[in-house]
Amino acid sequence: MNPRILIIDDNLAIHEDFRKILCRHRETRDDLAQMEASLFGLAPNAEYCGHFELDCASQGEEGLTLLRQAMAEGRPYALAFVDGRMPPGWDGVETIRHLRQESPDLQMVLCTAYADYSWQEIQRELGQTDSLLILKKPFDNIEVLQLTHTLTKKWQLIREVRKQITDLDALLARTRGTEEALRKSEKRFRRMFEQAAEGILICDEQSLIQDANPRALSILGFSRDELLEIPLRELVHPDDLAVHSLDRSWEFLLAGEVVNIERRYRRQDGSWLPVQISAILFQDHGVNLAHMMFQDITVRKHFEAESRVLRQAVENAPVSVVITDTEGTMIYVNPYFTKITGYSAQEAIGQNPRMLKSGQHDEVFYRNLWGVISSGQTWRGEMLNKNRDGTLFWESASISPIFDDRGRITHFIGVKEDIGGKKDLERLKEDVDRIMRHDLKTPLNAIIGFPQFILQSPNLSADQRDMILAIEDSGRRLLAMINLSLDLLKMEKGNYEYRPEAVDLIAILFKLSSQNRTILISKNIEFTITVNGSTATQQDSFFIYSEESLLYSLFANLLKNATEASPLGEAIQCEIRHNGETRLTLTNKGAVPEQIRGHFFEKYKTFGKSSGTGLGTYSAQLMATSMGYRLDMETSDTDNCTRLTLRVPGSQTLQVSDMP
Repeated sequence: MNPRILIIDDNLAIHEDFRKILCRHRETRDDLAQMEASLFGLAPNAEYCGHFELDCASQGEEGLTLLRQAMAEGRPYALAFVDGRMPPGWDGVETIRHLRQESPDLQMVLCTAYADYSWQEIQRELGQTDSLLILKKPFDNIEVLQLTHTLTKKWQLIREVRKQITDLDALLARTRGTEEALRKSEKRFRRMFEQAAEGILICDEQSLIQDANPRALSILGFSRDELLEIPLRELVHPDDLAVHSLDRSWEFLLAGEVVNIERRYRRQDGSWLPVQISAILFQDHGVNLAHMMFQDITVRKHFEAESRVLRQAVENAPVSVVITDTEGTMIYVNPYFTKITGYSAQEAIGQNPRMLKSGQHDEVFYRNLWGVISSGQTWRGEMLNKNRDGTLFWESASISPIFDDRGRITHFIGVKEDIGGKKDLERLKEDVDRIMRHDLKTPLNAIIGFPQFILQSPNLSADQRDMILAIEDSGRRLLAMINLSLDLLKMEKGNYEYRPEAVDLIAILFKLSSQNRTILISKNIEFTITVNGSTATQQDSFFIYSEESLLYSLFANLLKNATEASPLGEAIQCEIRHNGETRLTLTNKGAVPEQIRGHFFEKYKTFGKSSGTGLGTYSAQLMATSMGYRLDMETSDTDNCTRLTLRVPGSQTLQVSDMP
């Protein structure tokens, strides 16, 4: 096969695109070679490796000079890709006219946008030709590869057929038609026919199949005898015949043209196989026959279908999608981008996303963003942008690099979601939290302060003092809960300032047991605390570095959840173990409902509780994470139990009490 290709295009970037598509290194991995063999219908051990030699020119006159030089050196080109418009010199049609005069066998592809030329105009300029195909811009890599493989093979086939005919004529002239010479020629042709990597069918003018090579039989699944009994029109999908009949194909063949067409062939199992066909006319003992070479293009069709689905998904996505080059220039925006920003695609493409800057982020913000994506990583964050009419809007953005097959960044893609409603809700939540804390703290000051004043009275009984202290303690806990709501908001935003100190874990657990005494008794639930397998008492201690208010609130949420879920008369076990790290495990009877297991620690996720808010386990997980701990849940239908485990790093364990 002749691998020499001529590219004529005034856009140097197009030259590079063709090199990326067609000039792959020979050190290709075996798995890619196998993929190529599957894609282009090659035998697994075929010699072809997908490597082409490209020469590039920016103008038609320069391309003609390269063509003449190549022919003079005996190194002709098999195929030329010619741009439709190349100001200020010849356009594509004029260039092709000159090239064809110099090299009639040269296969040519006119690369043109839809608005450049119609087929009728090209025919008027160049006449009927079998060596010209049209490639519409923007073109697809697979389409370029398919065209290159097919047309270079077609060039080779034409040369080989011509050479075979020339050789045969010379042989007949020398031997004056001896049967031995004919047998040798037939044997050589038969060998080429039998060993071809593509399927080949030989048909007469009545479209009856006269012969088929082994590759055709393999692709279609028929035996040779079966296939020769099937008229070609019964092998082709009816819808394809309605578009381009066999009679029409024969008109082109008899006019001396090469027919390149896609069809669907029926396989032996009844399925339809998409194929790319290249047919030429030849004569055998004065009889017109069609030599039809075809390839399975299932993979190409699959890629094309996937590309259509992907494009439709992006076009209809309810998020902004922006693709830029490595300099940040936008080359694609989807319809949602135009809806959110007010800029049309024509206005945006060719511009830099900085056109959306609101002025609310400093240069450090953008330098950090650019540094992350330039290093090959994905940047995620929120940004305040400005649309066409000057209105500010918030977006949650994810910006990622796109790599070529050599790992080099070629583009960036940004997916951005409008989060204006979320920001409004966050501001409303902050306002409500701030108002509640202000309005609730005022009466709480009295609830906390008055018991201290009453306790100064000498006439109080012990029970009265306990009740007053309980009122004061409840007030302080309510105040702590109000303050905790602000802290949880800070934790969600990632700006909470954690202040650890030595905290007695056992003391907190006994305090919670006492405060939940009423509900534990009402459900006849026994609450036990053990340390390293031994039962703990109120005289024992186990110190860790923590923040007491957070640790108390975390266990209060977990114990409340366990108590509510536990059946009557069962036990809740709290086990502390220290071995490098500290593990506190809270176990209760009752499995977590299946509907909520995957969302146990998520916000507002609850199931089967009429008064549940879905905030208890969420806030517990949030507090554990903020303190550098790890909180996990395990549940089992077989054992009908649920186990929550809090892991405290060994570096945060201050003292392990000596248990008897």
